[in-house]
Amino acid sequence: MPACKNHPKKKAAAKGLCSACYMRQRRAESATYIGRAPTGENYRFALSCADEWIERFDAMVDTSGDCHIWRGAKNKQGYGVFFVAGKTLLAHRLQQALSGGNPSADVVMHSCDNPACVNVDHLSDGMHKANMADMDRKGRRKITPKVGAHLRDRNNHPKARAVVTPEGEFASASLAAEYFGISARMAQRRATDCRDGWRWLD
Repeated sequence: MPACKNHPKKKAAAKGLCSACYMRQRRAESATYIGRAPTGENYRFALSCADEWIERFDAMVDTSGDCHIWRGAKNKQGYGVFFVAGKTLLAHRLQQALSGGNPSADVVMHSCDNPACVNVDHLSDGMHKANMADMDRKGRRKITPKVGAHLRDRNNHPKARAVVTPEGEFASASLAAEYFGISARMAQRRATDCRDGWRWLD
């Protein structure tokens, strides 16, 4: 089993890192790219034997429109995949490499925003950060809330109980406690005991 890049005495669990380093990298706020950057090794190997598969590759491309659509297999994101010597390669990255692009580029970006397109005029080498910025600019990135974010939302927490206080109604005891400058436990006691004008709404 390979060793961790940061701690050679520990076994790598994921992405060439031990479990502690991997989780540290995942938590780091400054991390913009998690995982190993592409080495381009598989694409360079494919280019070295291109005469063996180039006809098969070309037969899977529909060039009738402005976007040259990949008609072969696709991954879950809709990007074309091509198989060479037991390796699964992304069709648009392979096309870019065939046209002189950098096989080690972080990403190959589509100007047409069509994942199935392999038209070299629509492709360019790029950095992961630039690709994310491009997605944000075009409104294409779907940002999913962090795991457990709904539990930290004190206004809409699934177990929150509304409380009535002398100053009005609050969505939860913790919000009322924050307003009055007391502990959440104290706010809960006041609401439960119905004292000082406090009570649970339901």
